Amino acid sequence: MFMFRMLSLFAGGLALLVPPMLFNETTLSHWESWQAVITLTGITLVSLSFIFVGLIGHRLRKSPKLRMAAGLLLTVPLAGSAAMLLSSQANPPEVLWTCGVILSFTVVQYIVFVFPINNERKQRPMRDRELEQGTPSTWRLR
Repeated sequence: MFMFRMLSLFAGGLALLVPPMLFNETTLSHWESWQAVITLTGITLVSLSFIFVGLIGHRLRKSPKLRMAAGLLLTVPLAGSAAMLLSSQANPPEVLWTCGVILSFTVVQYIVFVFPINNERKQRPMRDRELEQGTPSTWRLR
């Protein structure tokens, strides 16, 4: 678990560094300003989702709210990289390889951190007579 958290933090840092390296001046000169803003926002959300999972990973098994937030944040890189792979005709091979790595890493993160649900009971099941009385035997004073 610790290794996956460190990999997630590393991937969050790489998500901020690698995409600007892939863009060269010819691709950026054809962009409108709104396209650049959307791309930078998407890159930031991808990075923040990996960093969030890396920082809060140890608490995700116990908190359903954090698990839901991590699942929602991990849909951003999942949907973005899947969309880039599906529209692969206009993208260079470096972008496709990067999107494939992000997609596979996101799926691994989802399987490791979000999918396992801790269903361990902390108390024993109540007996029928305790259900009728409304109090478990451990709460009664003797």
